[in-house]
Amino acid sequence: MHYVNGRQDSLEVFYYPDGKRKTVFHFRDGQPQGPYQYFRPDGSLDFEGNLDGPKMERGPVRHYYPNGQLKRMQTFRNGKATGPVAAYLPNGRLKYRGYQRDGHAQGWSTLFDPQSTDSVHMRFENGRVVEERP
Repeated sequence: MHYVNGRQDSLEVFYYPDGKRKTVFHFRDGQPQGPYQYFRPDGSLDFEGNLDGPKMERGPVRHYYPNGQLKRMQTFRNGKATGPVAAYLPNGRLKYRGYQRDGHAQGWSTLFDPQSTDSVHMRFENGRVVEERP
């Protein structure tokens, strides 16, 4: 670890007992800042994003299936989900697409049927469904 004026200013990597990476964080001025990653015990990437301080995510956060396929992507601002969100099936097909504001679903979202091309469209206001269409 590296310190500047008594505050951590470095990359910090934590490991599982078997030596595989568990987490990777960047610290500036003693606070987690910038990119971070969490890994599963098998070494595969679980999720990654960017921080502006403790639990203050910003920008896209991506979650992955163990096979490396993208599972979910959502955007954060000031630590709250705000912006586009998408979820995928293990085969890569789109499962859900929508938008969030301050951590709640907002506006039109689409839920796709994994067995067909059918979908359901839902309109959200403050996280509650107010309208639904096929």
